[in-house]
Amino acid sequence: MKQKIIFILIFFISLVGIVFAWQNASYNFENNRNESQFAKIDEFESENIIKIMELEIVDIKNLNDNYEEGEISLIKSRKEKREAERKLLIEKYVDKLVRAGNIFFGLKKSETLFFLKVAIEGQNQPAIIKVPEDYKSIQIAIENAKEGDVIEVSPGEYQENIAMKEGVSLVGTGKVNLIPEASLTFECFADEVDENLELADCDEQENSIDELSSQKENLNVIINGNGSGNVVTFKNGISSKTSLSGFIIKNSGKNLSGILIEDSSPWIHDNILTDNKFNIYIKGSSAPVIQKNALQFASKGIQVYNFQKEEKLYDEDNKQIGSTQEYGANSVLKVDRVIILDNLITDNKIGIDLYNSSALINHNTISYNNHYKTYLGATYGIYAINSSADITNNIISDNGICELCAGINVDVKSKGISISHNNIWNNKNNFVCYGECEMQDNNFSEDPQFSNSIEGNYFLQSDSGLIGKSEDELDIGVRW
Repeated sequence: MKQKIIFILIFFISLVGIVFAWQNASYNFENNRNESQFAKIDEFESENIIKIMELEIVDIKNLNDNYEEGEISLIKSRKEKREAERKLLIEKYVDKLVRAGNIFFGLKKSETLFFLKVAIEGQNQPAIIKVPEDYKSIQIAIENAKEGDVIEVSPGEYQENIAMKEGVSLVGTGKVNLIPEASLTFECFADEVDENLELADCDEQENSIDELSSQKENLNVIINGNGSGNVVTFKNGISSKTSLSGFIIKNSGKNLSGILIEDSSPWIHDNILTDNKFNIYIKGSSAPVIQKNALQFASKGIQVYNFQKEEKLYDEDNKQIGSTQEYGANSVLKVDRVIILDNLITDNKIGIDLYNSSALINHNTISYNNHYKTYLGATYGIYAINSSADITNNIISDNGICELCAGINVDVKSKGISISHNNIWNNKNNFVCYGECEMQDNNFSEDPQFSNSIEGNYFLQSDSGLIGKSEDELDIGVRW
């Protein structure tokens, strides 16, 4: 009996696999056809621009726009049709498959449907989608991905504005080098060479640094907003099942963001964000994890705006239960909040700006935030307005240039600002608090001894006094 069940299951999996393979081939053919149509649009534009220039016809824009709108509308309707066909695929063949199950195996309809369900679920396993091999653009890959899929993007520069989808992991497959090569430069001269160090070793080390710098350019995976719009957007309830990692994200539109997170809680890690108005802008009911990123050269490194703090009650299995009035013996009260962990936040106007928000700010290096294009206006490491925050194990140094600027500045409406195990050093003012702040005695104020801050290397020298001094007995600041 067991062998018969296994045989039947293999039969249905194979049959459904054949149907899916046929449908996927048809679907991919349609995608290729769509891309071909877009190529024809580009070809049409080029040919007609030349003709129009030759004929000195002025109304170029209307001609091309009308053609584009018609063709793109046609492509869109085709795509929607194919999606509908894909969803109806199994329904279309159910009767035939039920009949096959009865003829070949004597199965009842309910039994056949059970085997079909198992077979279909087997076809819906998460997939790895590659850009540009499978799809030429990141956005088209996202649109064709399903929950659980991983999109791997090869090194190169992609001039796009990306809207993320629930449950999709977007991964740059290059190497994000968060330590500039310039800070690693090794110099040695004939009259300074140690007895045990050959000049050839000096040449070899110098050459390896040049090679590393050259390789880095080939390994970057860049999403370039090209000065228009938010570069990457998470909206409408995207959860922590969705992640973004391995990219350089730059050149947002005016007053817009490298990453916009609205009413969503994704995991953002291992990226470089640079030259955006706001590197990361978090708004609405959002509680993302921002971890191990380099955020630089923006007006705000991280802006958290109007995040609605919501108290939720959870049971011992971390399942949400009831309201705060229904405490049980094993219940836990949690406050959803933004988690900012292990980030390098430097050379912005304001490192972290909290407005009506709640955040955990832990193990970050927040330094030299006073370098955004112009020194006009106030500059801070952390600036809190009507907010609450746990600020722990961070390096907060060399921030602020105006008389009232500070490493940490807390306004009168803020409550529940807890500050412990931080190194707060050499800011214009280290700490200014007008609200309710709890500054612990275990904070430090000493030179962190960065490896090479001038060249952007904010990691600690081996003899730094901050080594092993955090609350968890690790280094204060980033722990990469």
